[in-house]
Amino acid sequence: LWCWFQNGKLTLDTQVDLSLHPEQHTIHCLIDVPRCYESGYAIVEQDPDTGIYDIAYVLDDFENERLIQILNTTWAFDATVRSGVQGFIHSVVGIPDDSTDPPSLQSYDVAQGVQEVTGYVVDLYCWDVRNGLALDTSVDLTLYPEQHTVHCMIDVPQCYESGFAVLQETSVGSGTYEIAYILDDVLNALLIAEIEAAYPDVDQRSNFQGYTWTATGVPDLAQDPPVLRSIGRSSYEEFTTTTTTPAPEDDGTACTTNPDVVSATVNDLTLSITRDCDAETVEIHMEYANYANQWLGIVFGESMLG
Repeated sequence: LWCWFQNGKLTLDTQVDLSLHPEQHTIHCLIDVPRCYESGYAIVEQDPDTGIYDIAYVLDDFENERLIQILNTTWAFDATVRSGVQGFIHSVVGIPDDSTDPPSLQSYDVAQGVQEVTGYVVDLYCWDVRNGLALDTSVDLTLYPEQHTVHCMIDVPQCYESGFAVLQETSVGSGTYEIAYILDDVLNALLIAEIEAAYPDVDQRSNFQGYTWTATGVPDLAQDPPVLRSIGRSSYEEFTTTTTTPAPEDDGTACTTNPDVVSATVNDLTLSITRDCDAETVEIHMEYANYANQWLGIVFGESMLG
């Protein structure tokens, strides 16, 4: 927003007019310059009549932080390299607030009650099957979760395959721990990846004890113990895209019914195509039932595989 408002819609590093060429905004300017990333971000849209871009929505703090994480992950290079990368297209699901000028977009996840929880993590095999005793040391994890070895959690199949939970004290200063949340499959995978990155030497993992982690997700309080579901997995997510283009000339395969609908489902993806010869349009409707906050790319081409 600094480039847009304080710098007269000109990029700080290249002086490009963002109302005309947002695709020329460098990644370096977006995430390496404090005044830029601290100002927050907005999604711009092009006016089809004038070709001029204007702000569609200003993002809230939650979506700003998420965008920075995505940018840093996607372009994990030094600032010199990021100066040569321009333009970033980002999709956001949120709740519009048209009472502000320009309109703002509240994170869908915040609206759904996303929470952060921090605590020691424990595998469910040691906690449930072994009644809270660590497999390798027999330490009582209800009292000493800080003594649970990293090796036990992520190198032993029955442990890492059982999933994980975040522990917290039953009350402040009690010294006794209980499950705050069980993690879902996506959070389990993220946790394992982070522990492996923090402790890459397998032979040394027995020497490291206790692992605290901050998990972000939507609580499912209907479960006992509660389950923390990764962002985007709290409920069924529907994504719809509609592209309107002129129908091709009749080549003998015109609609037999109007509209003509074809639908199919493969795993979690349902695709339906509606061809309306009277309106000369084709509408494509996609529903993905297992969205887990990953990138979801949809590509159309005249000739392609995949």
